[in-house]
Amino acid sequence: MLNYFRTLRDAFDWNKKLALKPLALFVLKSVLAYIFLVGLYLVGFRVVMYTPLMEYMTVDIIYEITASVLLAFRITLSIPVILHVIKTMVRGITAGIH
Repeated sequence: MLNYFRTLRDAFDWNKKLALKPLALFVLKSVLAYIFLVGLYLVGFRVVMYTPLMEYMTVDIIYEITASVLLAFRITLSIPVILHVIKTMVRGITAGIH
């Protein structure tokens, strides 16, 4: 998993590029990280269900919070993937020019 975090950090360094196979592995690990975060959110929500806070929440509020959290997870995990894809495409295009 440490390799995933290194690759995540390397997404913001223009000099670090991925080949197709490591890029596919990074995308797969990002999907698994999304699944893990959604599961963690559901466990946290399950814990909150048994607190007095739940009495003040309506279905609309719960729906809005859940939609916002899932959108934040998707954005957070897709930005490094998109950056790596852009860098891989640019590397492929520039390699074909020379």
